[in-house]
Amino acid sequence: MVLLNPALRCALVAVLIASPCSVRAQPPQPSLENDVKAAFLYNFTRFVEWPPSPPDEPFRLCAVADTAFIAALDRTLADESVGGRPLVRAETRSVEDARHCSILYVGSGHSEQGAPLLAAVRDLPVLTVGEGSQFLKKGGAIGFLLENNRVRFEISLAAVQRSGLKASSKLLRVARSVVDGGAQ
Repeated sequence: MVLLNPALRCALVAVLIASPCSVRAQPPQPSLENDVKAAFLYNFTRFVEWPPSPPDEPFRLCAVADTAFIAALDRTLADESVGGRPLVRAETRSVEDARHCSILYVGSGHSEQGAPLLAAVRDLPVLTVGEGSQFLKKGGAIGFLLENNRVRFEISLAAVQRSGLKASSKLLRVARSVVDGGAQ
């Protein structure tokens, strides 16, 4: 048995740890920002009131976003329901698909694809959620912001009301800001 002095043993361990052969590639960790936004989307269902729907019709949350956000959303929505209706993430490939959503989320980098969808649901009972204050100016109801590494949101009360939805006072109180105007 060969005994190594402590200094040599430490050096050998350090080399083995730093060696590319000894380090396995780790899958990227899910983005905390995506998880927080997905949780917000789910919680909006508790603080916004939609017109009555048939109880057997699923509550559709539609997202036009990157795959990392879709994965976070799927994890968050798994086995959830809204008012006794199953909560599902629905595909949104067309304007007609968007008209059947209860919530329509347009992720950052997808505003061009989301613009016609946003216009199509403008006067329908669809809560529109997107990224930033510019989203509100384009007619969206809720815009996510990143502020001091925290996800916050702004609400356009006019867009919520135009959609025939009612936002609870609790939701309005936790918003970073509530604007009465927005795109009309």
